[in-house]
Amino acid sequence: MTEIGEIYRDFRLGKHVTLKDASSGIVSLAFLSRFERGLYDISFNHLLELLDRINVQLSEFEFMYNQRNDTTTDLLPTFQRAFQAGDTVTLKNHLLIWQRQQGEFCRTTSDPVENDAHDSG
Repeated sequence: MTEIGEIYRDFRLGKHVTLKDASSGIVSLAFLSRFERGLYDISFNHLLELLDRINVQLSEFEFMYNQRNDTTTDLLPTFQRAFQAGDTVTLKNHLLIWQRQQGEFCRTTSDPVENDAHDSG
């Protein structure tokens, strides 16, 4: 199964965005590097911020994820709609479902390393 960090990395490199530019003000450079290599999990909010930084829509990311993992479960659009509507109940419920299906790739609480956006790496 292709990890979400690996997919993010492919998008970032395809857009010629450096780790430093992608991570600046969102997560530390070291954190982003480890996330891309599958060593760290990431919160959904930070994933959305990082995708926005490299100008990738959540739907594009979902499409690539589904292509690489041949999955028929289509929860990302539901996440996106719930996020935009501020529907935290739906977000939490679908996050739990996704975590059970895909493994715990993201957390509902922040990782202290993730919040260190000022690491010069």
